[in-house]
Amino acid sequence: MGDTAPALELFEDLHTLGPLLRQSGERERAIVGMRFGREAPQAEIGRELNVSQTLNSRLLTRAPTTLHGGLLPR
Repeated sequence: MGDTAPALELFEDLHTLGPLLRQSGERERAIVGMRFGREAPQAEIGRELNVSQTLNSRLLTRAPTTLHGGLLPR
């Protein structure tokens, strides 16, 4: 057996994250999509969501942490 194909790993990650993202709030889903999907900079995200730089930074830190916590076995 060889290494796992990168495309398969991405599919598995997205399949696992889907339910966690659906449980997240609308703003958190938007932030994750903008930052990690579009690779938008923090300033752009802040403008689009009409939030301060400080709040934007907190939300960008919290969202991946929350999703990561949902991936860990209990």
